[in-house]
Amino acid sequence: MKVSDIEIISILKEDIFGSIVHGRVNGQEVICRNYSEARNFVAGFIARILAKNESNILSKSACIDNNKVPVILFSGKGFHCRSYIPGKALSSNPQNASSYYDKARELVNELHHHGIIHNDLEKPQNWIVNEQGDPAIVDFQLSLFFNNRSNKLFSIGKQEDIRHLYKNKKRYCGEGLTDEELEIADKRHPISILVMRYFKPCYNFVTRKILNYSDRASSKYSR
Repeated sequence: MKVSDIEIISILKEDIFGSIVHGRVNGQEVICRNYSEARNFVAGFIARILAKNESNILSKSACIDNNKVPVILFSGKGFHCRSYIPGKALSSNPQNASSYYDKARELVNELHHHGIIHNDLEKPQNWIVNEQGDPAIVDFQLSLFFNNRSNKLFSIGKQEDIRHLYKNKKRYCGEGLTDEELEIADKRHPISILVMRYFKPCYNFVTRKILNYSDRASSKYSR
């Protein structure tokens, strides 16, 4: 299969790492990540690593309901396609009912049960409100898999995933936050503080100054 075989319905995202399109293959709707369109060698190298990581992670989560987490369907040279989850991103369809976030917590717990840390749940674009009004999660490029769930980094990652979930609840459903959830949303792990203080400025310098890229500014619509 070639990327040219995909019938494009709409372009969801274009940046230096390539494009993400909503398309159709043999009548089936898919989301295609095309990293063959990366703008330069460095971006292409990074995009290949991230795409391979996403494929590996989604293979680990294949037993989760595919209305909640996508599955990899096809892979080819410079691209892969995952299942399409009908719905809208939380950023364009804000939810102010606590029930959505209760189900979201269950979904995050399910990922953690399978040893998966998402690592990018702060972005409301990575949360989908599916056609049933339930939560789904996409974009697993930065995710991590742990065989050893007693690993300290796994524990920290779990805390951060849950904190980012409740940050979104605070953003869109603040009146529904319990005292415990508010405490979780506002309590950053010391490792997270160190990353934001020392690593994030370096990351921003490389991506914005050297690669001329911002994951928030250059995305048309992240799915």
